[in-house]
Amino acid sequence: MPNRYPRDIEQRMQRAVAAWQTIDPAMQIGALSLADLEATIARSEQIKSEMRALKVQMTALRDEHHALYFSGWDLVKRLRRWVRSVYGEDSSEYNVAGGTRLSDRKPYRPRKRAAAPVADQAESG
Repeated sequence: MPNRYPRDIEQRMQRAVAAWQTIDPAMQIGALSLADLEATIARSEQIKSEMRALKVQMTALRDEHHALYFSGWDLVKRLRRWVRSVYGEDSSEYNVAGGTRLSDRKPYRPRKRAAAPVADQAESG
């Protein structure tokens, strides 16, 4: 969902505070005062700082998560290699460990090469 405020809201709030101070700092618009706008800006900056800290934490957690996945994948591969060496590539145990049995694999078939271009009849004679 798109934001319902301009992208440069921080600058606009700062300009509004400067304009308010220039015109009349004691002026109130209904129940809204200059202090309310300044408090909104301060809280916004505080939340933004907290979000930056959480982003750093999220990055650290994501890195740790990826490291665990990498380690887990290494363990899975080691298990498969061990099962393959003990029971063989065509065993049901290898299949249970997540490997593809040798008999279930497609046979190797070399690709056909493209035919060489036929020389013109005029050159041959």
